[in-house]
Amino acid sequence: MSLLDVRNLEVVYQLRKGLLKAVDNVSFTIEKGEYFGIVGESGSGKSTLARAILRLLPKNGKIANGQIILNGKDITQWSDRQLSTVRWREMSFIPQSAMNALDPVARIGDQILESIQAHENITKEEGYRRAGELFKMVGLDPNRLRDYPHQFSGGMRQRVLIAMSLSLNPDLIVADEPTTALDVIVKDQILDRIDRIQKQLQKSLLLVTHDISVVAENCDKTIVMYGGKIVEYAATGPLLRQAYHPYTLGLKNAFPRLRGPIQELISIPGSPPDLMNAPSGCRFHTRCPFAQERCIEEEPIITEVEPGHYSACHFPELAPEFRERAADGQLWKQARITKNRELQVRKPSV
Repeated sequence: MSLLDVRNLEVVYQLRKGLLKAVDNVSFTIEKGEYFGIVGESGSGKSTLARAILRLLPKNGKIANGQIILNGKDITQWSDRQLSTVRWREMSFIPQSAMNALDPVARIGDQILESIQAHENITKEEGYRRAGELFKMVGLDPNRLRDYPHQFSGGMRQRVLIAMSLSLNPDLIVADEPTTALDVIVKDQILDRIDRIQKQLQKSLLLVTHDISVVAENCDKTIVMYGGKIVEYAATGPLLRQAYHPYTLGLKNAFPRLRGPIQELISIPGSPPDLMNAPSGCRFHTRCPFAQERCIEEEPIITEVEPGHYSACHFPELAPEFRERAADGQLWKQARITKNRELQVRKPSV
């Protein structure tokens, strides 16, 4: 049995203009001890997906369809009281902004203690002892437990949140862009710390990021999201070596490589789609240099293109050609969006 099984999940937001479907028919599974990545641009639906799994959507957001099965229990329709039995104990959360997540007028140790005592009947001394062990695990001095958040740097506050996420030994940890606003060196330290803890404790970890290099370095499996949908899903190595979807190829182009000859970074033209007025057919067709009429008219179905590798592109047989041609920056520059959402594109040769 999988630790987490998400089935046909749909999440909508009620806006003044109407309903916005931020997550559209998403399905995937996370096994015990697996490091799982979700990658995509801002607006792709990845953070909404993470918060839906945690049942932490804002008031105007709701799960419209689908199931979220955690340890064999469908928590989709659970009340807040029922959810309190699984939050922190079976799944926990490392949010984006450490400063906003911590109470600025409460000592760090008291905040960790509060999260423990909400689920376990332990004394303050026992709670502080456990908090001190967690501090050691994340590389912080236990003597700092009585300090306030403002006395910690950004990277140290993020480590505090990692410690809090481990306070009740959960099965699943959801990390939503855990290195946002940190400099490159601190970012690498935090990701390295998360990776070491995940391997040491064999926890399942769901990492949400816009940085494809982060999932390349850390995750066992990865889903690529665009416009609220999964466009590609596979073990991370095969997904990056032999991507089938043009959007995945575009993300790879936008990040530098450590090995091989120096290459120009290539950006994806245009912007993510407006989900209040989503494009017809494939949602990526307005930015895709390989788009054809079928892409504009018909929505692709995500299918298994190789064992364990899924893609939502009409032309999996042309993937080798796409991979070769995607390295041409001029090809992407030629993809232009017109007002009626038709593209002037170069059709692939068959």
